[in-house]
Amino acid sequence: MSSKYFLLYAIIIGSLSSCKIQAPQFVKYENLKYESIGMSGFKLGTEVVFHNPNMLKFKIQNVGLDLYLDNKKMAAINEKREILVRRKSDFSIPISVTIKPEMSLLDGLKEIYKAFSSKEMDLRINGGVGVKWLLWKKELGIDINKKVKFK
Repeated sequence: MSSKYFLLYAIIIGSLSSCKIQAPQFVKYENLKYESIGMSGFKLGTEVVFHNPNMLKFKIQNVGLDLYLDNKKMAAINEKREILVRRKSDFSIPISVTIKPEMSLLDGLKEIYKAFSSKEMDLRINGGVGVKWLLWKKELGIDINKKVKFK
């Protein structure tokens, strides 16, 4: 009887070890809205939509991303929250971004103005997403480069 359980455990462990979770793929951002402006920066809210290409569902536990516009670091996103991600589906992460340009306030205002004018800009999102599946935890790297036009 114990050899049956051993074989069952070996099959389960073997199948779990062969599972590879791929990083979510950026789809789009939605509902970009201005929230506030202050000495610490500009606060914007949005929902970032990703696609889960995996055959299994998992939970996102934390998000740590840097946001660049035209190769200038504009924001750091560090949020801890649990988001259930279903298999082979799109999901959104609502975020509030405080844009703290690594430049003077006037130059930061110019960059924000350029972003919301009709100019297309290079958007780069770089960092990682902490995921949990059953008892297994992993940090998935994200590096997205897109041309965007803010509305």
